[in-house]
Amino acid sequence: MSYYPTTYGNVSIAGHSGQYVISNGLNTTWSSATVIQSKTLQLDESADIKFGDASLMETLREIRSQLGILTPDPKLEAEFDELKACAQEYERLRAKFIEQKRMWDTLKQQTF
Repeated sequence: MSYYPTTYGNVSIAGHSGQYVISNGLNTTWSSATVIQSKTLQLDESADIKFGDASLMETLREIRSQLGILTPDPKLEAEFDELKACAQEYERLRAKFIEQKRMWDTLKQQTF
């Protein structure tokens, strides 16, 4: 006697006109897919994307803070020349140190 399982776990099958079917083996539902036609999804400053309880915006802020990534503010820099000069100096120094690091890494790999 052959055994055929009655459930197959979660299965998604693409349909026509942006719809797809989701089945857990017992229940089947049709859903409509969200299709983004452009290459950029632009959200306003208060928007967020959440995965369960995790906020994407909060996660990005924490990553930027831990890595020390500065976020330029062009409007404020346009108003305050000193701030713009600091941002430019930071970028100049950053490029200089990246180049220095690259040279030191290359020298470390060389054998004499």
